[in-house]
Order: sequence, then C-alpha cells, then structure tokens
Amino acid sequence: MLLGMMNDPARKVEDELRFAAEAGFDFLDLTLEPPKARVEDINIERVLKLCESYNLKLVGHTSFYLQWASPVKNVYNGTLKEIEETFALLEKLKVEKVTLHPHWFQPNSSQDEILSRNIKSLRKIVKLGGKYSLKVLLENIPNGFLSYPENLKRFLEEWKVYIFT
Repeated sequence: MLLGMMNDPARKVEDELRFAAEAGFDFLDLTLEPPKARVEDINIERVLKLCESYNLKLVGHTSFYLQWASPVKNVYNGTLKEIEETFALLEKLKVEKVTLHPHWFQPNSSQDEILSRNIKSLRKIVKLGGKYSLKVLLENIPNGFLSYPENLKRFLEEWKVYIFT
C-alpha cells in the first residue's frame, strides 16, 4: 500500500516534499494553489531533484475552487488557461495523474445546468490532459449535490474519467 499526503499550499513546496519523504510517505499530492504553491512558485529543477533524492512520486492536484464550468465566458476561459499552465508544469514534473474537483458553486443555475456544464467542460479538460500525458481524476466534494453517487455516475456515463475519493 502506498502512503501519500497533500502539501499545505501555505508552505513552500520544497519544504513539504522534504517533510513527506522524511515522514515515510511514498508520494506527495501536489496541490497547486496560492499562496506558495502556484504554478509560478514551482522550481522544476529543485522539485525533480528532491523527488529523485527521496524516491518520492508526485500526483497533481488543482485548486479546489477553480471555476472550470463557469457560465461566465471570461472566467471559464481564464480557468481553462490556468488549468493548461498547471498541466504543462505537471508534465515537466513527470506527473501522470491530476485531480480536480467539480465546479459546484454557480448561483442562479439549476443543478442540471451545473452538472451539464461540468460534464461539457470536463470533456475539454480530459482532452487537454491527454495533450500533456495526464490522466484526469475527478475528486468528489465534501458536500452538495455533486457529491451524490447518482451525479458522479453521470460523469462516468458521459465521459470516461477516473473517480478519486
């Protein structure tokens, strides 16, 4: 059995890698979000060197709150750009899998509209992941209708994605 931990994005990624390795973890769930684990904060050479020296693997993890199914065009497009930058970084870090959470908070939208936008957007994101040799994992959210099994099942029925809980 492999043991992993998620980094605390409020700490430097290099420090979190050292901690994970010294604590006996096999991999770090590299969550890329502010304040100290943004794409632009990552020193690729140092991270690769630390992973190699500690024999530590990485799994990618996007920000919990990314609005990748937003009904607002500029927010949606900006989020997809952020996801692509994240995927490009993860490919350089030799990561094979990346997790994202459904975009659930969309006021004034019905549950069906939100689910449909998530499924449509996820198709693009999975395809984008393929461009960077990444398997996209969909992680449930702690509450809300997108955490219900019947809605997660719709993701699977609509598009072949991986569920990571």
